[in-house]
Amino acid sequence: MRTIIGILFILIFLSPLRAQDTTQHYTLKFTNSNIKILSDAYLHYGSNFNDILFAFQYDSTLFNERYNDTCYIQTTLRKEFYRTANDTGYYESNFGHPSASIRKINVKEKKFWALDLTNLHDGYFKNYKDMYGFDLDTRDEFSLLVFPSMQSKKLLKNWVKEHEMGDHRIYYNSKTNKFELEIKTKNDFKRFTFFPYYKEMEKMTEPEIADLYYLKFKNYAKKLYKRENKFNKNLVKKIAKIQRDREKLLRNKWEVFKGLYMSEEEKKMTPDQWLDYYNLVVQDEFKAVMNSEPKKGLIDRYLREIGDRMSKMDLADPNRMVHVKANDKLILIDHMVMVNTTQMYFCTVQNGSQNHFRLNLNTGDEYAFLIKTVHGEYGIVSKTIDTEEVQVLEFKLIPEDLVSIGMFSKKAGL
Repeated sequence: MRTIIGILFILIFLSPLRAQDTTQHYTLKFTNSNIKILSDAYLHYGSNFNDILFAFQYDSTLFNERYNDTCYIQTTLRKEFYRTANDTGYYESNFGHPSASIRKINVKEKKFWALDLTNLHDGYFKNYKDMYGFDLDTRDEFSLLVFPSMQSKKLLKNWVKEHEMGDHRIYYNSKTNKFELEIKTKNDFKRFTFFPYYKEMEKMTEPEIADLYYLKFKNYAKKLYKRENKFNKNLVKKIAKIQRDREKLLRNKWEVFKGLYMSEEEKKMTPDQWLDYYNLVVQDEFKAVMNSEPKKGLIDRYLREIGDRMSKMDLADPNRMVHVKANDKLILIDHMVMVNTTQMYFCTVQNGSQNHFRLNLNTGDEYAFLIKTVHGEYGIVSKTIDTEEVQVLEFKLIPEDLVSIGMFSKKAGL
């Protein structure tokens, strides 16, 4: 199974924002039950930071983890699993047939067929598009491999033909004095028993050969460890640089984002608090909307969501005068949202002359009016339009911190 530790870092890619210090002291007062929307900032959050999420993804999978994962060819991610912007060029690697020649050797007066890893593929394999070359560390220590189960040129040719590999390892059992070549294919790993051949073996005893085998494998293991250590160290350095670049960009972009979209209350929050607030909103956006002040953009979105359409019909060819009164005192109206609950459409009406609005209203239709004063107070009125030319809307003022879209929806019967 593929293991990409970098996914963990992707999930917390905005952690640098959480670590920012602030001199402000703000206590987040919202919970799952009272969450409300303070601005449109939460709607713009994804579009403003998704590009950073993509650009600063990285693969933190370590050297040995890449070997154990068939999604990789050596340390390179296969094309079909290409994920991140920093994987550019990864799909240049392909699985290939083992690159080696076949030759006959004599081992203590016995003839064997062997794979020669030091010699690139010969004419037998020239038609293969992709070949897998064994690394220098392997070729230095194990140049000739003899497979007891494949002792004919045909068997070795078929083995090369049948196997496409993306990486390999060599294992040694000092008790049995046996070697295994493990190859990584597209879907699994396969092992093949072999013994290496060296010219000096001709004059060695069995114990001496065993010592030679142990020394060769120890050298191979040391070189492999050095490759692993170098790769992992470079990976850590690369990730650290990516994180530094990401943090710098995030800090700069956060300040711009805050200035463009956030309400004054949101600006008082630390990034950590804002992200907690954001998570509460997206976990139950409908509840957050219903708890929120019915500001222009938000109430419009809510009305569209419940199926109302925006219309300017009520503003054309006016046939009624609408007079607004609140608490029997003079008030100044900023705007009014008018919803025809019978025919399911709405419009926003700006301030008329001395709270008088000329509108086109349908006799017998039910209307709901959300009225906002220039001082931020609200009024909610439901009315069935009669035949009178002047329609009077009387209401009590509701402070902005008490009114909500849910209140308007309930009183208007939406």
